[in-house]
Amino acid sequence: MKRFLCLLLAMLLLVCPVVQATEAEETEITESYTVIKALRNYLKGIYQFGVSEEELLDSLIKSIFKEKDDNEAFEFVADAITDALDDYSVYFTPEEMQEFSESVDAVFAGIGVTLVNIDGYASVMNTLPNTPAESSGLMAGDKIIAVDGESVINTDIDLVSSRIRGEKGTDVVLTVLTLNGETKEIKITRDIVVIPSVESVINEKGDTAYVVITQFAEDTGNQFKRIYDDFKSKGINNLILDLRYNSGGYTSQAEKIASMFLPKDSVIYYENTRSYNTNIPFVSSNENADTKTKIVVLTNEFTASASEILVGALKENDRATIIGTNTFGKGTMQNVASMGEYGSVKVTFAEFLSPKKNAINKVGIAPHKVVENEVRKAQESDVKPLSFKTKYFVGDENEEVKAIKERLALLGLFAGDTNSPNYDTDTELAVMRFQEAYGLYPYGVADINTQLTLHTQVMCSEIVVDTQLEEAYKFLGTVMGK
Repeated sequence: MKRFLCLLLAMLLLVCPVVQATEAEETEITESYTVIKALRNYLKGIYQFGVSEEELLDSLIKSIFKEKDDNEAFEFVADAITDALDDYSVYFTPEEMQEFSESVDAVFAGIGVTLVNIDGYASVMNTLPNTPAESSGLMAGDKIIAVDGESVINTDIDLVSSRIRGEKGTDVVLTVLTLNGETKEIKITRDIVVIPSVESVINEKGDTAYVVITQFAEDTGNQFKRIYDDFKSKGINNLILDLRYNSGGYTSQAEKIASMFLPKDSVIYYENTRSYNTNIPFVSSNENADTKTKIVVLTNEFTASASEILVGALKENDRATIIGTNTFGKGTMQNVASMGEYGSVKVTFAEFLSPKKNAINKVGIAPHKVVENEVRKAQESDVKPLSFKTKYFVGDENEEVKAIKERLALLGLFAGDTNSPNYDTDTELAVMRFQEAYGLYPYGVADINTQLTLHTQVMCSEIVVDTQLEEAYKFLGTVMGK
């Protein structure tokens, strides 16, 4: 068979040279594929009655539907067609579309709990504010041992989460093992849960708001506005806006935030589509924009899409100083079209340009000041001192608790406030995770052995020094701490 293909390929090449594969095409092309491609070109050029590319494609699709199950064939062909477009155009099955919508909207029907696997148990890391989980009495550290009577011990966390989720208004019964060893059942009514996409903290001097936007979800603009109103009411006029690792989302939410700081009629971005073959400006409509707050925006190579709209708008309207590294360069927009029970397609329909009509796609946005974060071995000077003389329990307050939290955070086990001296349940759970990971008894008490092991692990680790954030505070003439 291989010899036959080689002979056929040689014959076809005499009358119809094969176009060399470009870098955008698959790097590993089978011999059969190359022959079929040559055959297609040969037939188009020599067939007596003529045959078009569309007719050949239609015949191929019909053949696939004859050979495969209808659903399988549809998904196969839809995938193949969208694969011919770009990296951001894609076909979704109905199930994949639901997952995609939840990830973009940051909204789902559930109870509002964050889970982590500890010793085979789905353990509660925290409950989100204003959610059914918070009002149910579910506590950080509780271990979920069954969902609706079915055991979930030694079950994948994602699977446990999917069992807890369901339709709004329906009930789920969790069997939990509490920190004090009590087993109880908690019935919780599912509701729509909104995952916060904006987080903030005010530095110890009280003169700068540090705001992180993780994605541009459906409610991100409103979340940001609430945080903005709060820090402005405190008389704060310095803002550090962290868009690092923000891969985008709804462009309308980026526009909404940009408009808060750009005078009326300032261009936020231009949209270019094949439909109109022109650059359509999107402008601020805010007649009372904040033009006084001093803004620094942090970017890196993972700042993309809607994030780049906001970065470009603030940069090219001279409204912010950009610090960090060049952004990703995803200057395209996608539209989702539903095909009902057959799923949906997400297709690139436009390209956006910066206010000064600079291309962003595959280029990105350069910062005003390039600053790279430093990755190096941890040093004693990187962390607060520990005396290794006192063990700490939930409810304790001590400066050394900050040092424990700081080390846990450097190991990626704690995401709370490292400046708080309170040994709370979040700290206890982080200590339990550390103890479990390093072969210690996982009971959540920061005993002397746990502290020594924690310190040793940190000193043996590589840490990321957030030089970019330090530079932002320096530029604003202030500091993170006192």
